[in-house]
Amino acid sequence: MRTTLFSVIVSALLTACSTPPYVDYDTGFDFAHKARYFIDSQTNDNDPLMADRVRSAIDAELSAKGLNPATDSKQADLAVSYTLAVEDRPNTNRVSIGMGTGSYGHSGGVSVGGAVSRPVGGSTRQHLVIQIDMFPGEEQRLVWRGRDSIELRGDATRRAEDAQKLVRHLLAEFPPPETRR
Repeated sequence: MRTTLFSVIVSALLTACSTPPYVDYDTGFDFAHKARYFIDSQTNDNDPLMADRVRSAIDAELSAKGLNPATDSKQADLAVSYTLAVEDRPNTNRVSIGMGTGSYGHSGGVSVGGAVSRPVGGSTRQHLVIQIDMFPGEEQRLVWRGRDSIELRGDATRRAEDAQKLVRHLLAEFPPPETRR
């Protein structure tokens, strides 16, 4: 019984903590018959390794959705571009310690208290922000956009996992619900 209750509480907390990505799209565009995509070359002088990870993750997710990569933008039904940034954001993880004492006597009471709050792990944390845009073929008309961020953790392997997780989270909203195959 306790295990079930604990699982329900943890599950509810995790669900409450996850937020959907920002997604917007052209409601008049027909995504259902788009079969080939081309990812525009992106250069990120600040972090070319992360740019390669993001590109690979986008390619894998679109392929998993049944789309096929085109050899150039002229053959593509959808042109995909992405931007990424690594931002330092304030650390909101804190540890608080409080102490208090008091007494209650016959004719009154006295109490003393205090609290200290400190950030855990430094004052800032790095977040990866990815924006994915999609255009019909070679047109410059935006038809789908998704943007989200994730806190980067640890070494290169964990950063690659974070990038893949973020792209998967973003592209879970693609194609839009009313046009899914």
